[in-house]
Amino acid sequence: HLTYSPLFFLSNHRSLHPASYRNILLHRRMSSPLRILCIFLILTNSKCRLLALTSSNTRTQQQSNRSTHTRLSHHKHIHFSGKSLHTIRLMGSEHAHAFPKWLASKRAHPHLLGTNNISQISEGLYRSVLPSISWFGIDIVPTFFQKVTLYENQEKDLVGDDDDKDNDSNKSSLLQLSVSIEDSLIEFIRHDTTTATTTINSSSSIFSSTRLVQKIMEKCSFTGGNDMSCFRYNLDGTDHIELSSELSLKMVVPLSSRLMILPPGFHSIGNKLFQKEAEKRVKDSLLHLVEEYQSSVLLE
Repeated sequence: HLTYSPLFFLSNHRSLHPASYRNILLHRRMSSPLRILCIFLILTNSKCRLLALTSSNTRTQQQSNRSTHTRLSHHKHIHFSGKSLHTIRLMGSEHAHAFPKWLASKRAHPHLLGTNNISQISEGLYRSVLPSISWFGIDIVPTFFQKVTLYENQEKDLVGDDDDKDNDSNKSSLLQLSVSIEDSLIEFIRHDTTTATTTINSSSSIFSSTRLVQKIMEKCSFTGGNDMSCFRYNLDGTDHIELSSELSLKMVVPLSSRLMILPPGFHSIGNKLFQKEAEKRVKDSLLHLVEEYQSSVLLE
């Protein structure tokens, strides 16, 4: 009886469960004035609860918006990177002296750039149009301005790891050179709609149109380069040549304010594509370099 008394309701109405209101209003000791007062308090209490709930949801939404805005404002660009190291060996003493000399000469410069479509701008600086990169339904054709730098050609003995002592105990460094990207330009080759849609769908439907991809990528730029090292090593009393190439490539894509939100998977899938491209190109570049060297030796 105490729970449903008018006095108890007046002092505890804010903490009561709504299911108790009906029993209180129907209490036989409740007079008409008190009943009216109870109805007023019930309505006031319900309104306060509704306002509190609405205010809580609004604060939560504002915090979420601020969190999202803060997270996105820190991402003014997105980058894709690839890095790969590849080594090739030229067996035979006839290459031990001829190849390092050829590699250090200017005749080798055009064959260090990863393409045959090149033009020389100045001493050691070249403009090269590289093979296209397939990218979510479009082909990106990069043009690099690359600088070839040859380091001191001084033979230096190297100490290999314990596992490599049998083969590399007499390994020595002959020369190092780098091919760095000083600047870059890009062009696009768009596939037809059917091809583009198929390519995009196979990549988890990242984009529904190649135009959006091209819009995002139109201001992208490339940095990085290729570091090469040439070694002479002795195996069974015979000198041989080992050539290693490490390619580091990064593509930076600025994001405008209207393109801040990217579909899920764009970055992770793009990085995998870029890494595969780096692995393929460093191998192809070394093979092309050796082929050109062997051709020049035959011509001589």
